Amino acid sequence: MKPAIIAPIPLLDNLCITGVHVCYSSLVLESKIYSSFYAEKSRYGEIVIIDHSPGLRRFAGDPEDYIEAIRLVKPSVVVLPDYDFYMDKTIKASVSFYRRIRWESFVYVRSVIGVLQGSSLEEVFQCYSRMAGQVPVLGLAANLEKFNSRNLIIQEFGLKSPTAFIEVYKGILGEAPDFSSVHTMWSAAPLGLAYLDRSLNDPIKDLPVFNFYRKSIPLLGIQNLRDYIRVLSTRRINNV
Repeated sequence: MKPAIIAPIPLLDNLCITGVHVCYSSLVLESKIYSSFYAEKSRYGEIVIIDHSPGLRRFAGDPEDYIEAIRLVKPSVVVLPDYDFYMDKTIKASVSFYRRIRWESFVYVRSVIGVLQGSSLEEVFQCYSRMAGQVPVLGLAANLEKFNSRNLIIQEFGLKSPTAFIEVYKGILGEAPDFSSVHTMWSAAPLGLAYLDRSLNDPIKDLPVFNFYRKSIPLLGIQNLRDYIRVLSTRRINNV
């Protein structure tokens, strides 16, 4: 499994080296450097995933802004709009936006990720039941860890669809995917921890909002990224 690296804009060229990339629509519209970097990766044929929500509290913004960001970057994968803990709102926004993508005929978009949400595990399962077979890839966001480990959710739900882990809730190493169905994971935590002089072994708490305009990283940031890539690339993987 290849993880995506979330890095400050001035350091994208040096740090985003896995061939799998995640960009955020708000930053695409805000920064020409940012949008150009990911548009170039798309032209080179690397996997570029565009997401609508850069924060840990996920919510969808203006769909027209999201469409404009997609046009600028031409990503291969689009994360459909979702709202933390809101099943019905997420399903409605996801279905509507998926129809819009099809109507726009974005030939470069090869796949979409439908994020499972709900206010309980029962609702998350209902969301899964309604999305399964409708979207090619399922997204499991960090907020689900409040109910249960995402690895246990995969096991208990019997998820066999390709899956992406979005961000982390308590700790990177404890939330690393255990199943072959998880194709990628992304998080700003490896560098976020380093800015607080913490390693991947430390819990994720009190992390400030990620600053995408920092011009440097501490040496621990390089080590955290190396460990992050190594752990996710060499982790023993099970089938569901």
